[in-house]
Amino acid sequence: MRVGALPTRLFGEARADCPMCGSLKLAVRANSRDLVEGGPGRLVLARCRDCGHVFRNPGLSPEGRAFYRGLARPRTGEGVLEARAAMVEGFTDPRRWLDVGPEAGRFAGVARERWPRVAFEGVDPGEEVEEAGRRGELARAHRGELGELAGTLSGSFDIVSLFELASAGSPLETLDAAVEVLTPGGWLLLEVPDPESGFGKVLGPYWGPWAEPRSQHFLPFETLEAALEARGLGIVQAFRADAHRPVDLQVALALLVNRLAPPAVAWRPRGGVARAWRGLVRGLSVPVAWSARAGDRILWVWVRRGRRGNTYRVLARRGPDRGPRP
Repeated sequence: MRVGALPTRLFGEARADCPMCGSLKLAVRANSRDLVEGGPGRLVLARCRDCGHVFRNPGLSPEGRAFYRGLARPRTGEGVLEARAAMVEGFTDPRRWLDVGPEAGRFAGVARERWPRVAFEGVDPGEEVEEAGRRGELARAHRGELGELAGTLSGSFDIVSLFELASAGSPLETLDAAVEVLTPGGWLLLEVPDPESGFGKVLGPYWGPWAEPRSQHFLPFETLEAALEARGLGIVQAFRADAHRPVDLQVALALLVNRLAPPAVAWRPRGGVARAWRGLVRGLSVPVAWSARAGDRILWVWVRRGRRGNTYRVLARRGPDRGPRP
């Protein structure tokens, strides 16, 4: 697909039921324009009144998911990658590890410092995973959806890390596939934006995870825990406040700038006046950006004293001998 033009259909059909529990009790959680990529239409989030699951409704079509995969995206900080890898320490000594997502090569490069003997492999539909394989960052690169490849990879991995569950077409099918490729007693490492975060409630459409078009599903902790239990996995460690990323106010400000002065994109070029206006708005936002950064740091101290932040991270084990949960 050529990224220089929008696909004819970004979104599929709206659904009347919750993709996690099947409930018909849905409410609109957020409704806004695309503040990240400037795409057409509205980004609507529905919330299930029964299980609390929040999901894009309508969600991206297969064509839409492929389109957004081709666009530039923020890089995960190395500190976050290191924290993800460290969560496994003390629980297992892995030999074969599958990371799901476009940053599999970067994650492997960071995690290998802690786990030098592990054979890291990656799976993703985008070309990034193949490039990581060619660079030698991955022992093997599997291009495609995890669900499509699960049959050929069945029972192969000690650990599967799944940090892109929010962007999955179906979270339940993705979890099924992750379980299938695990060995008995294998480990599943996940990170999910927390839809119960107070930042999402206060910032509304300007909360980063809500605004990101690629993000399709936001599972409350208890909903994910129930889905894992139904698949024979038990959570042995969970980080809630400690997994918080202190960027909420900074991202909200960037989204507000995009709202006031939309960026130039390939499918909607901006003239000289529009470019000058955006430059002015961005320039005026610089002092506010420093305040937002300081505010995020201050709030981080407050969040770490509480129960939850904007993200949670869990480590779960497959099989009856799952060990204690700290």
